[in-house]
Amino acid sequence: MAYLNVDKWIYDNLGASPVLTTGGGVVYHYPNDWSKMPIVVYRTETRTSDIDYQDNTANMIDLDVTIDIYSSNGTDDFTLCNEVADIMAGLLFNLDSSIPVPDPDSRLQHRAMIFNRQGIMPETII
Repeated sequence: MAYLNVDKWIYDNLGASPVLTTGGGVVYHYPNDWSKMPIVVYRTETRTSDIDYQDNTANMIDLDVTIDIYSSNGTDDFTLCNEVADIMAGLLFNLDSSIPVPDPDSRLQHRAMIFNRQGIMPETII
């Protein structure tokens, strides 16, 4: 079985949304251009201690996804958060937290969202 490319799986699903691909779009880990708003930044973390193996192949994984949403106003923030939550719920992720991150110096709206899903089968991702 091939390597489980969870980053591409998350990107393909978030990037398919026209709501999320305006401005700076969907990026992995850190945006190259902060001048285009809004920006949706995601990171994935596979909990390796929780991977189930069969014949030296990952059979099931647990996955955490952190999504940071940066926008220039509160209306965009609300719309983007709802879109992200809907997409991740469609992938059967649970929302662990969604908190505003205050940064008065940047004048940006920033929200951090953390999702998790346990027991993801490889055929779901590939």
